[in-house]
Amino acid sequence: PGQQSVVQATSEMFMHNVMLPDYVDLWLERSRRSSCEVVFLWFLSVAAETFVVFGTHADMDPFKAAVHIVAYFIVATACSAVSLYFLLVCSAQAAMVDHYSATASDPAVACQVLRHRWDQIQAILRRSAQCLTPCLLILTLSPVIVVVTSAFELIMQNEYNAQRVLLELLPKSFWALGIIRVLSRIGEVTGNCDRLPVFLNSFLLGDGFEK
Repeated sequence: PGQQSVVQATSEMFMHNVMLPDYVDLWLERSRRSSCEVVFLWFLSVAAETFVVFGTHADMDPFKAAVHIVAYFIVATACSAVSLYFLLVCSAQAAMVDHYSATASDPAVACQVLRHRWDQIQAILRRSAQCLTPCLLILTLSPVIVVVTSAFELIMQNEYNAQRVLLELLPKSFWALGIIRVLSRIGEVTGNCDRLPVFLNSFLLGDGFEK
């Protein structure tokens, strides 16, 4: 309460009437690629879990197996949805910074326009980064909780078969791949900001701009 929500903060990137038309094509291209990656990892995770449950637990009650698969499906879908949302937002951030870098190298663009847009980009990045912190916490903790829970379940069942352990952890490893992809996309946004020319941070934002 009293704070800007994730949707309110990130919607500025998608509803900004001035900047959005400039980078929307680049953002849509990256978004399609991110969507395919998330769907592919989600499918592999659910398919692997289904194979493990029905292929290695022949003695399990069919009703319990179905409940297990449905619960895993819901959790995997929720985690994938959060990951996809994170990737879409980071794609918009990266596209925004990339487009600004290309615009800044155009001598036809006025310095006042560059400075104003840079201030807008910084404000949007700062607010969206603060609001996305809970999403990142969920994404990083979910695979850890699932893996620890699975390992604890195997210990309680006195299962020390290495093959069984690997099969149990295989579906969760695709979650880890998705988290790594999200973290790499976050690093891409940070790297794009770092690769901006030094004068954009000092000259445009400093006192030398008026000179």
